[in-house]
Amino acid sequence: MNMRPLKTAVLAITAAMGLCLTPGVANAAPGNLVSFGDSIMANPTLEAEAQSRIDPNANPCPTDPWGFAKHAAWNMGLEPQDYSCAGATVFGGENRFDKEVDRAIADGALGPDTRVVLVNIGFNNTYGPLMSGVTENDIRNYVVDGASAQVERIRAAAPQAKIKIVGYSSITDDHHTCLAQMGNNIHSREFFDFITYIEWLSDDMLRNVADRTHTQFVDLKPASVGHSMCAPDGERWFGGLIDLGQHRNMPVHMTALGNERVGQIIAQS
Repeated sequence: MNMRPLKTAVLAITAAMGLCLTPGVANAAPGNLVSFGDSIMANPTLEAEAQSRIDPNANPCPTDPWGFAKHAAWNMGLEPQDYSCAGATVFGGENRFDKEVDRAIADGALGPDTRVVLVNIGFNNTYGPLMSGVTENDIRNYVVDGASAQVERIRAAAPQAKIKIVGYSSITDDHHTCLAQMGNNIHSREFFDFITYIEWLSDDMLRNVADRTHTQFVDLKPASVGHSMCAPDGERWFGGLIDLGQHRNMPVHMTALGNERVGQIIAQS
């Protein structure tokens, strides 16, 4: 089988799902919620991401002011402080989970007044390593070991905080993507088993991190069934590569509706 077309398609989709930036954020606030993650949480607009690349004075890691971490904080009456960053990984590269934690500790964002910490990361450590020949078992070990170590650092810095490891919302539908959503419920439908595979691998690794660190795992899968990339207009929590029927900031990322709903689920968990 010629793997080149598959690899090309996977790279195009996963590039949209993992835009690389570097983090940055604000000072501590009493009764705060501190969040760490990749672009699923950060969810910057394409304009903000482009500005961060060309303007040395711009926020090097913009985040969605209406992202799910913010919605979760508001629903709990807390002040959000979001250290998530598009392209973040647990291992490899400069834009890593441990760097996000470094910044939060240096800023004093994590402390005795921190009430809740959210962690949602790992997707960007799946597709690239897998296509480079790294085994699933090795990826699991690297991600679970690395993320668990950062969770323990967070716990030491914010001993009163409730740490919630947040899983990934449904992306694919029965091993299919719907990359072109043209509005009026007209869309493409592609069999893309590899995306389903890494979606569930990423989710399962986060569950393993929660088990390892004795923290709460927030499982988004049950509530997000029927709200994947292939859901009807007005019901999609995860947008397509082209999406004319549901507002979202970035291709192949959470929609505005998805961010609101996921924030509610986290707050109620």
